[in-house]
Amino acid sequence: MTRVRTAFVWIVAATLVMWLSAELPLWLGGSATRRFGDAFMQGTGVLAIVLMSLSLMLAARPRIVERWMNGLDKMYRLHKWLGIANLIVAAVHWQAYGFVRSAELDAGTSAAPIDGWAGFAEAQHDTAVFIGDQAWKFVLVLSILALVKRFPYRLFFKTHWLFVPTYFVLIYHSVVLLDISAWTSLLGPVLGIVMAAGIWSGIVCLWRSFRVTDDRAIGNVVGITYHESVRTLELEVQLDSRWKGHEAGQFAFLSTGEEAPHPFTILSAWRGDGRVSFLIKELGDYTSTLSRTLKTGDEVKVEGPWGTFDFASDAPRQIWIAGGVGVTPFIARMRHLGEHPDGKLVDFFFSTPQSYPEGDRLLDLDARAAGANLHLHFSDEAGLITAEHVAAIVPDLANADVWFCGPAAMGAALKSGLVKLGLPPVRFHQELFEMR
Repeated sequence: MTRVRTAFVWIVAATLVMWLSAELPLWLGGSATRRFGDAFMQGTGVLAIVLMSLSLMLAARPRIVERWMNGLDKMYRLHKWLGIANLIVAAVHWQAYGFVRSAELDAGTSAAPIDGWAGFAEAQHDTAVFIGDQAWKFVLVLSILALVKRFPYRLFFKTHWLFVPTYFVLIYHSVVLLDISAWTSLLGPVLGIVMAAGIWSGIVCLWRSFRVTDDRAIGNVVGITYHESVRTLELEVQLDSRWKGHEAGQFAFLSTGEEAPHPFTILSAWRGDGRVSFLIKELGDYTSTLSRTLKTGDEVKVEGPWGTFDFASDAPRQIWIAGGVGVTPFIARMRHLGEHPDGKLVDFFFSTPQSYPEGDRLLDLDARAAGANLHLHFSDEAGLITAEHVAAIVPDLANADVWFCGPAAMGAALKSGLVKLGLPPVRFHQELFEMR
């Protein structure tokens, strides 16, 4: 989360600094007649288009950014923050234009012709304003649909691409209405590069949405096991040569039939044979139907792998904490360590409401093979697992790394408690795993 916050603050701060570098000469010049309303409208407009451009760039899922952000989950979190910030700033910009336009109508405007780019922009002014006004309303609707979790994922996936053509329209709006003086300042070329990157990212997103290019690995279902007592499906697929392998802890986007791709953590360790397994908890309309609709031989498509929940650290000891279906990356890691031990001391805490004897037995077998100490915690009997529970078994928190996967609230409480007990904050690793 630190990098998410840092990136967000730097994006906003750098944009405002560049805007001020273009704006200050208009205020400090000897004949300066710059109005505050004009400046405020330009500043909010610049910030809004930068936020939307960078949000779209993250939606294209560039691998280099994913590595810097420590995972696609963090990158999507920043994408969401930028989208919400853009919505707020654009609303302020839209309102600011109303005030400025009212002042212009009261003062009257000059009809003197203007040559060059300034003249072209002036001629396009009303059209750009009208288009921007309509596009803003469309962005508002799309943003609300994206943020409302009750809006079905399959419909969210099918409508979210509409942001791209709306963004293209807003590029025209921004280019025409940005003061010509801004284009000749530091802001101009930087904004041009950001917009160009946004346009290219939009094209990439459209290619993906309409499958003009498809780099997903294709495979078939070769194994299905349904654990009815915990409403969880274990799915094994055989993929073609486009799947180049994965690390324990990573996830992939799985597509079945005509359904939109959904992200699931990979259960299996990679052995180079194209076999990949997923553990899928019934949490919504789509996942609740898979046990009834999928059958052996069905075609699936898998895109990935993604994520940096890779257990890499220089600490001599690791503490793993899983909640519910968050156990998946740890199973994959245990299976990997069973074949490739790394010598680290591992304590694995698995919190689940009740005991599931068969699942508990399999976990114990994997833990023994990996050399990990398994600690089962049944919350219906013992209450929620706390930092004190963990520290009672592993008191040397200062020399340990904690890897957590589970409900966000549970992770926040554990991190806060463990830090108070001596864990360095940077040693708490968490998969956010929220794609909208």
